[in-house]
Formats: sequence, structure tokens, C-alpha cells
Amino acid sequence: MVLPRVRNFALHNSFHLDNLRVLLLSNSSNNLHRRVQYEINRHGGLVENVFTSSEKDMEEAVKQYRPDVVVCPFLTARIPERIWKDRRCFVVHPGIAGDRGPSSIEWAIKNKQQSWGLTVLQAAEEMDAGDIWCTSDFPVRNNLTKAAMYVGEVSDAAPTSVMEALRRFKYNIHPVPLDYSDPEVKGKLHATMKTKDRMIDWNMTAEEIAVIVRMSDTQPGALASLLTTGTEGLNSMPFRLFNAHVECGVKSQYIQKRLAEAHPGEIIGRKHGAILVKAGDENGVWIGQLKRHVKQPALKLQSVNALPFNIARNLEILSHDSEFSDIRVIRNGPLCYIHFDFYNGAMDKIQCIRLKSEIENIAKCADVRMLVLMGGDRFFSTGINLCSIEANDNKYSEAWANINMINDVIKAMVTIPDKLVVAALQGNAGAGGVMLAAAADIVISHPGVLLTPSYSSMHLHGSEYWTYFLPQRVGEKEAIRLTQREDPLVAKEACTIGLVDYILGKNKADFLHELPEFLTDLCRSKKAEDIVTEKMVNRTDLWLQKLETHRFKELEEMKKNFVSQEFLKAMKKFVYHLKDNDTIPLENLDKSM
Repeated sequence: MVLPRVRNFALHNSFHLDNLRVLLLSNSSNNLHRRVQYEINRHGGLVENVFTSSEKDMEEAVKQYRPDVVVCPFLTARIPERIWKDRRCFVVHPGIAGDRGPSSIEWAIKNKQQSWGLTVLQAAEEMDAGDIWCTSDFPVRNNLTKAAMYVGEVSDAAPTSVMEALRRFKYNIHPVPLDYSDPEVKGKLHATMKTKDRMIDWNMTAEEIAVIVRMSDTQPGALASLLTTGTEGLNSMPFRLFNAHVECGVKSQYIQKRLAEAHPGEIIGRKHGAILVKAGDENGVWIGQLKRHVKQPALKLQSVNALPFNIARNLEILSHDSEFSDIRVIRNGPLCYIHFDFYNGAMDKIQCIRLKSEIENIAKCADVRMLVLMGGDRFFSTGINLCSIEANDNKYSEAWANINMINDVIKAMVTIPDKLVVAALQGNAGAGGVMLAAAADIVISHPGVLLTPSYSSMHLHGSEYWTYFLPQRVGEKEAIRLTQREDPLVAKEACTIGLVDYILGKNKADFLHELPEFLTDLCRSKKAEDIVTEKMVNRTDLWLQKLETHRFKELEEMKKNFVSQEFLKAMKKFVYHLKDNDTIPLENLDKSM
């Protein structure tokens, strides 16, 4: 029996659901849910969203909305039998046909699968064992984390897969039963990943260690004890590890020597907030983020900031001995790409200073005609770093420095009159990250990117010159609306209102493949010439003075926000992943200025 697979993409654009009533059940709104919702709406479906993991709430939702079909893009709870026996329920499962279990992505990364997939299943008594409505495969890029695969390849496959399942449902085409004797069914039942599967033995190779970190990122993290040098020799401290990169040291005799001298698990140095740890094969692993492995909630911080201060300050700085960096500048003729892959898109004050310096260096290059801001793989940018602010004894001081530094980054890029500045969104953008992109001359995205322009969830007014650049793009009323709504926009929505200028490719892989040629043509175009000419004429000292007036007024509001209980509480909830009904200890909130 042939497995049902995604049909030609062009067919989906002409397919109409004719007011089919669809109930979307998810734990919460995420990339996958939002993109599926957008596609169903776009194709004429009537969508209701319910975010819950409660069986009672699910039953109430079905009773209230009486949907023709239930779709579960992101639901980890079991669907009540009374629902799936009474109507069609589609479960979107990250995994190839036949793959079962809640840890499918983790096992795919650990087993170094070169291709993986997504399957739309009929809900049944046995989890993930229902009939197959549609399945889609995709290649797996090297060094992917669990989160990156989910918001990238998996989320790219979901909208077209769900639409194919709905097409089959509408035309009464029956699903295919799961049959492990079918040679096309290559998946299997995977055990739920246990704590022991995430434990790191530093005698492993650097790549084996990095794989365990990647499959556990961004939650719950890999588990390991780090060896730190103290007054009484080597000490062991337990941590959760995130953001791993292998360091072979092949281009640095000094790093090779330091790795050869160290014990497995020993920290030998630091760079840009990350630490280099010796592995068992004479190589090392850069660990970007750490979280103390303790019973009470702990902050996930840059590794150097998570270590005890007396240990961190004594670590050797390896800035000039390793090619590892979260900021990379790549020249290609008149085009200059700047990648700033900050963890979860959050930019602390030091990262902003470094990024600003790179932009200023590029501004001095007379032969560069286009500056392309690439952001990171999973996030373009999400604005200021709330974890760094929460960890600081004086939260106001840290927040104030952070917002001013990100403003300086934007000022550096918008005051380059002789170059076209492009924001190329390969990952999601939020809050100040959206405004960073909006300040560029041209914004390009792939269709899977989500943009969340709002500051409201943190009870912030926002800065990043948004009161000037956002209305320039979308108008005054729309700018206010965008900064107050909390739900994200799919890139195609953002394009219809002018927040994004171009949608490139049908998914992230297409986007990255097509981007260089697109940018080369854009660089040579009259459009680019006209934009640069307009900037040369209009971005005068008077214009800069007007821009700084916007910044001043924004920051006056932010001063009040940064000392408000609303912001401090919201920040604490966010960085500690607290639920609405969790108790927040208020005694440690810093109210000082």
C-alpha cells in the first residue's frame, strides 16, 4: 500500500476548504500551531483555537464548537476516547511514518538520521498508532538542535501535510492503516528519553557530547558535572548544558596544547561568554549556556555568568585562538553578511557592543554595497536579554544599559547612507528583534518565520526606534496595534501590511538556497540604487536629530517600565518558566534605580 504524501505545493494554493469547521487543540500557541492555523484560514476553513491539556476542556470545546474535524498541531496529552471515536481527529506527529513516542526528534538527532519527517495520524486508542492521513520527509541539516529542527524542518512540513490530510478528508479519501510489514514504513516505537540518556560522560568524543546537548536543547538540557580549578585542586559542579559547538583546535597549536594537558570535563578557557571543556578524544566542546542543576528554579545564563565569579574570572580568554564565535562576518564581493547567532535570539549589552562594532567596521568598507543582517539560525533576534537582567543585582541598571546598547546597534546600521541594509530573516523575530529588522531598508523572510512585534507581555513600551521606523512601514494605527497584540504574525501576514518586503522560497531550505542569487540581483537593481540615493539625500543631521527625539521619548517610558512591578513580575515568570498560578518570591525584586 502506498503511503499518502504531500502533493505538489501549487495544488494547495488552489484548494479550498469551503468553510470546513476545524478545531485546533494544542498545549499552547507555537510555531507549528500558528502556521497550521494560518494555512487553514487562508484556504477557507473556519478555525477555532483552544489551548489546553485537560480532557474536560477538550470535551467542552468539541461540544461548544461542533467541528467537522479536530486538528492537534501541538498536543502532548491524550485525546479523550469520546472525541476521537465520534469524529476525525488529526494528530500532527514529528516523525517518519511508523515513528512513535514523545522523544522522536531527540532519537533522530542522537542516531544522526540524515532524513526525518512529519506524519499526520488519526487519533486512536494507542498513542501515535492511528491510521496515516499524510506523511512528509525532509533532509536533516548538520548540527541541528531539537528546537531548531522543530521550528525549522518540522514546522515547514506541517502546514502542507495538514492541508493534504484535510483535502483527503474533504474528498472522502481514506487514510492508510499503520502496517509495519509495509517496506515504506521505516519508523518504529521509540522509548521515552530518560535522564540517563541525557547524561554526559566527558570521556566521550567531543561530537558525541555535542549531540547529547543538541538533542536536549532548549529543554531540558544535557546533564554533566564540570571540573573547575580551585584553591584545593579540581572541583566538580553539576549543571544542565545548552548550545554546544565542537572545537577541534586544528588551527591553533596553543588550544591543541591546552586540550592535551587537561582532564576530560575540565574547563580550559572562555570566549564571548562560552566555555571550552575538554572531551575524551583530545578535542573540546564549547558550551554557550549553563543552568545550575539544583532543586529550586535556576536561570539559564551564558556559561561564564552561570559559574561562580571567582572561577569565571580566572578562566583564560581564548578569543584569538579559536574560530568559534556567535558573530560571523562573511564577505562575498560587494555583499557583506553578518550572522549574529545569539542564544534564543536574546542580545545582552556586551553582545550589542560587539555587533555594533562589526557594523561600524563594515560601514567603513568602501567596496561593500550591501550589508545583510542574518541574525541566527533559529531566531533573527528577540531583543534585550531578560535572563541577564534578572540575574543582575541591579536589574534597572542592567536593563537600561541593554536597551541603550541595542538602540546603538540600530543607530549604527541606519546611519550608513551609502549601503543598502537588508534584514534576512531565517528565524523568528520578537519585540526589539522585529524592530531591528523593521529599521532595515529591505526585509526578506521565508514563509515559516513568525514575527511578534509586541512588548505587551512584558509590560514594556519598547524602544529600538520603533515609534519612527514601524509607522514608516505599516502606518501609525497599525504600528500601535502590532505593539499591543501578543499573538505572532506569520511572515506572509507581515508581508501584506509592509512589515516584510519579500517572501522567498516555500520553506527555510529554499530560502537559504535562493537568498544569495536574490541578494546579488537586488544589489544590482535600480531599486537598491534609488534607496541608497534617497538615504544620501534625506538622512541628514536634522533627520538624525528627529530620530534621537523618538529615542528619548521611548526611553522616558522605558525608565518607568523597568522599575514597575508588572515588568519585574512578568520577567521573573518568563525566565524561570513559571506558570500563572506559580508563586513568585517578591522579596528579591530590585526596585532601585
